[in-house]
Amino acid sequence: KASQLRVSWGIQQLLDAKKRAAEKVLKQAKGEREEEVKAKEAASLGSHGSCSSEMERETQEKMTVLQNYC
Repeated sequence: KASQLRVSWGIQQLLDAKKRAAEKVLKQAKGEREEEVKAKEAASLGSHGSCSSEMERETQEKMTVLQNYC
């Protein structure tokens, strides 16, 4: 009975170690994925911002032309 308890305890220790290792890998992968998403969001926002700035510039130019014309 004692040897059976030692085997069960040893198996449980191995399972716990595997679980901790898997959790560590998942946490690292999640962190990397979050960084990728943030980088893509920043790149996307940057491109939208430049489009918006370009549209504002063009609008101002057109308004100036219209004001000078009238």
